[in-house]
Amino acid sequence: MIFVDLMVEFCHNPRKAKLYRFDKEENQWKERGTGTVKFLKHKVYGRVRLVMRQSKTLEICANHLIIAGMMVQEHVGNEKSCMWVASDYADGELKEEMFCIQFASI
Repeated sequence: MIFVDLMVEFCHNPRKAKLYRFDKEENQWKERGTGTVKFLKHKVYGRVRLVMRQSKTLEICANHLIIAGMMVQEHVGNEKSCMWVASDYADGELKEEMFCIQFASI
């Protein structure tokens, strides 16, 4: 398991990636979008937020706070992807979802 602090240091520059969310009803991963992932740090409060926009439409496909103690795990069998659970605001309402992000390289 990787702590989020390490991931924030690793990904402070925007990176292209593919984001998936786990659909509990259908019990499968659904693609949320492909685009640029950014970790934004609030200048005053120091909170870190993950924001991802789709490449072509610039629609927000991920928008949530990174909380201390949040665990990020490597997806089984794939070194280029990570999984985590977060409360997401991308659809305009707060929902707790499981995410998986896949980068182009390790």
